[in-house]
Amino acid sequence: MPEIREPFKCHIHKNILTEDFCREHKALFPAAYTDAAPMARLGIELAQTIGSSLVMAPSDYAAEAEAYGAEVIGYNDIFGLRPAGTYLSTIEELSALPAMDLTQGRLPEIVKAISLIDEAGYTPCLNITGLFSLLEILLPIDKVFAAWRKRSKVMLDFLSGYEKSLIEYITLALTAGAKVISYSDPLTSLEILGRKNGQQIAEELLLPFFQEISRLPNSGIIHVCGISSDILAIADVKWLEIELKTKKYYTEAIVEQALSVQGIKFLGFGCLHHKRSAQKLTQIMI
Repeated sequence: MPEIREPFKCHIHKNILTEDFCREHKALFPAAYTDAAPMARLGIELAQTIGSSLVMAPSDYAAEAEAYGAEVIGYNDIFGLRPAGTYLSTIEELSALPAMDLTQGRLPEIVKAISLIDEAGYTPCLNITGLFSLLEILLPIDKVFAAWRKRSKVMLDFLSGYEKSLIEYITLALTAGAKVISYSDPLTSLEILGRKNGQQIAEELLLPFFQEISRLPNSGIIHVCGISSDILAIADVKWLEIELKTKKYYTEAIVEQALSVQGIKFLGFGCLHHKRSAQKLTQIMI
């Protein structure tokens, strides 16, 4: 029987891009979405605004979907990048998508921005989009969950390819200087999935993926958002509480771990966007 944890409560993020911040830094846009140097500057300016040494890139969760061909809007407004709408109509169309290209478009610029952030003396964090949150951009979500219930081979093959691309992307970022990889997948909330589906997704998809990441020869923290941590918990994944010597902001505690870690360590049951104090961290034993 899995150990019971209090479900993670995901609140509105108050320290990501805001309208006021974008207006104050309008000279950086839209190049901050597409070019490494202004992208790094944007992340650093945002980190300075919220008093953090953790600098996150990119500032949106549509980069991977855009690499698959999805239309992204918001380059010329103050509301940030977002999908224009679902890209595909049927699950079968996933089989026609080419592999995510890490040599052109925004993805290589994001990796370059990571190196610039590192050179500037900050702690770089790569934001990556979780499996179902990517699918939600590409397809109507009801079709995604219907395909999952049927274990659609087309969808499972696509996700397998996406995982391989993400591992390559993560490796490039860690090599470029990233100390933290933030894995976020709000669509795997237990409130949406229920316990049975959540457990199955964790066991069949997420755990094998994380086990592959754990074998990378690099060093860094893989931070699993609280939402995805919950489905790992009900899949009977073990965790270890790390007591901090002093109470500090959660992100700064993550930075300390990232700067001293040897190999790959998974931390979770928290949120890098919440400016809150913490007395302990939770290591997920992958």
